[in-house]
Amino acid sequence: MGPMMILGRAFWILAWVATTQEPSDPSAQDRHIKRWIADWSSEDLELRDRATRELEQIGESVRGSLEAVLRDNTPGAEVQARAKSLLEKLDQRQRDLEARRMGRIVFIRQQMDKTRDVWTIDFHGEHETQLTDTARNWTPIWSPDGMKIAFVSREQDNIDQIQIMNADGSHRISLSQNFATETGPCWSPDGESLSFISTRTGGMGIYIMRADGSGVRPLTEGSVYTAYPYSRASWSPSGTELVFSSSTDGRTGIYTMNSDGSGLRRLTNLESEHTGDSNPTWSPDGKRIAFLSRKTLSVMDVEGGSIEPLVELNYYASPPTWSPDGKYLAYSFRARLHVLEVQHRTVRAITQGNLELDSEPSWGPAGLPVESIPQGD
Repeated sequence: MGPMMILGRAFWILAWVATTQEPSDPSAQDRHIKRWIADWSSEDLELRDRATRELEQIGESVRGSLEAVLRDNTPGAEVQARAKSLLEKLDQRQRDLEARRMGRIVFIRQQMDKTRDVWTIDFHGEHETQLTDTARNWTPIWSPDGMKIAFVSREQDNIDQIQIMNADGSHRISLSQNFATETGPCWSPDGESLSFISTRTGGMGIYIMRADGSGVRPLTEGSVYTAYPYSRASWSPSGTELVFSSSTDGRTGIYTMNSDGSGLRRLTNLESEHTGDSNPTWSPDGKRIAFLSRKTLSVMDVEGGSIEPLVELNYYASPPTWSPDGKYLAYSFRARLHVLEVQHRTVRAITQGNLELDSEPSWGPAGLPVESIPQGD
């Protein structure tokens, strides 16, 4: 295949990627583009995944061809410049595809004036978006469908209250209607309920409510929580259990209980070195729990065994959060957000933390089409 044919094919691929309207030419090529657009925009996750895989496969083929053009001294400078430009566009599109597949991360950014607002960022540390511009906020978390974010805000009477908003920051409503401190919201897997921490009865107890704020009921008796304000009770993917940290036995450890509050069970051994454990979160496949232990980010199986330290932090870190595919953990450390590749234990910072303090990340679901995010009320 000659250089001009390669460039022609590459231009077709980029046109395919960039097309925002249905093509009118009934050629086989345009019918392929039309079908791909439909798959890419579909609400069906399998169709969107198929479209992503197709583009990645074709992109790799085109990348190799373009790199061959750049290595060949025969084409003129203009052809090589066009090949380089196409390669850069293709690389950026591949990054965007990967970021979309990995889901966005919502987090808190604290400014020099101590204001704490909700932001989002992608897997590569790009496309930062500020969602709030009020008061002080904590512990944001995505809904399972990626359409809403629950978080804690301190706006009136210096009391922390749970709020929810659309994923674009619009339509904020408060779910807390009392004078108790309430924090640590966490969506149930079906998106119908939220667990949270509250001082309604004096101590920090775990409660559950419907996603509209109604039907509040306690899951624990008395005070079980000491890791305020950053911890939460994390749901299992099946929705049948919650994992949380508690000092019920005198030293902070990891516990599970059924979603109705029964079956309380300690996972970390009170007599072992793993005491002072906190901030647990369930993996997407339901097989592991990530947590912080004496400034170490660790994982264990759901029975509390096979504890495996992943990275030594030597400094306070905010709770970890799993990527949708379970291959990565995001956490904050020394004012920056970091992403850890669990299998190989490689770490990279995705924010700079120069004049801000970035913390409390929560990973959203994969593949949410931008056009499906609510706009306004």
